[in-house]
This record gives sequence, C-alpha cells and structure tokens, in this order.
Amino acid sequence: MEGLRKIVDLRGGIDSFRDYSKLLIEILRCDIGMALQSGSKPLFFNNLSSGESLPSYPNLTVLFCLPKPSTINLQIAPATFLKSINNDLAEAWKTMTDFSSLINFATESQHLIPINTLLDTMASVMYRLLALDFESGSLDEMVRLSLLAFSISVFLFWKKLGLSYTHLATAYKDCLAKLDCSQVSPELLLWFLMAGAVSILEPDDDKWVKPWIRVNIGLCRLESWDKMRELMFSFMWIDVVHNNPGKSLFESASQPR
Repeated sequence: MEGLRKIVDLRGGIDSFRDYSKLLIEILRCDIGMALQSGSKPLFFNNLSSGESLPSYPNLTVLFCLPKPSTINLQIAPATFLKSINNDLAEAWKTMTDFSSLINFATESQHLIPINTLLDTMASVMYRLLALDFESGSLDEMVRLSLLAFSISVFLFWKKLGLSYTHLATAYKDCLAKLDCSQVSPELLLWFLMAGAVSILEPDDDKWVKPWIRVNIGLCRLESWDKMRELMFSFMWIDVVHNNPGKSLFESASQPR
C-alpha cells in the first residue's frame, strides 16, 4: 500500500486521478478496505496538517427529484437521535441517507448514477468516519461503526470474495456489548443489528445476533418483512443491495426457538 501511495504522489496526487474515476475508486476502495480490515490508518486523507483536506460532501439532492422518505408511525422518529450525536457524524449520516434515497430512486426510475457521485460519496463519508473516534459503548461510536458497516455493503465488495473486515467487526461487537440499550430505541438498535449482520458479521455470529434481532422485532411489533423493510427505510436502506440478505435474516431470526 505504501508503494501505491508513492505512485499516486509521483503522478501528482489524488487530484490528478479525477479524470480516471474508475481507477481512483479502486485505489480508494483498496485503501479503505485495508484500514477496516487491519485497523491501520488509511494512506490517503490521513494527514490533514499537510494540506490534504478531506473530500467535500457531494450535493446529491440536485441530481434527481428525490421522493420523500416513507413515513411510519413510530413513537420515536428515526432522525431524532441525530440531535444528540456529534455534528460531523450527523452530517455523514445525512449524506448516506440522501445517497441511499438516490440509489433507490435511480433503480425504480431506471436512471444511471454518475460515477463521480459514487466516488465523491464513498470518499467523503468513509474517510470522515475513519477519521472520527469516540469511546466504545457510546452512541456516537455505535452510529459511526454501524454507518461504516452499512457503507461497506454499498461501496466495498470484499465479503463477496470471502474476505472479512476483522478489525471493524471486532470493534462493532465490542461497542454493541458495551452500549446502554436502555438509552437507544428498539427501532434504532434493530437498524444497528441489521447493518452489521448484512455486511460485516460472519455465520458464527448468528448464535447471538439472531436472538437479539428477534427480541427487537418483537419490541417493534413487526409482524412481516414488509413492516421490517419499511422500518429499515425510515433510517436508510438500499433495496437492490439489502432486500435479499435482509429478508433472509429477518425470516431466519423470526423462527421460533
């Protein structure tokens, strides 16, 4: 990876690759993936004192006339918790929410998403999440790790190749174990669990994550996958990515013990 960084620097830095978006996406995917697998710092956008600023968030809402998110009758509105978390973290959440809505809209309307939109969203969100750091067990850290897990399922594809995100999975499980669940709504906790389960957890984790999902399905009174899917959409969910694994997980977790 150090060699890759040197090659990029010799070519003039990251900005010199902007005209080669596909290549740049693969370079950054490799960098982000290695950081999430090993716990090392990413090679790019990790030395802000050198003038290498974090990528700017893209303005996603101007691309399409986005549909309004579905509304559901919850005692706690899904976005309410954003008021109580770190501002940078909340901004990353909002950007990924807009991106998820954009992908769902594009899929339904058969539009193509510009590749630079994918690049800019991935880089701006994931490098910021990697740069942030909170106490394990805090709501901020649980949101950060779950959002990283969700982003992995959208932007990175190591799991399909049989590779794992060892460091992130360990940090996610440790944070979840320390989390004060009495301070988190069962709806939000269910999204945390689903985001991790469909992206970074392994089959060996089924023995603890499925019972936990089952309990919160009951607390949320979700009697069908359609209701569960509606709840996931109220936070963020991309149907073309998450529907099949999410439905399979819901059905298996809902089975009586």
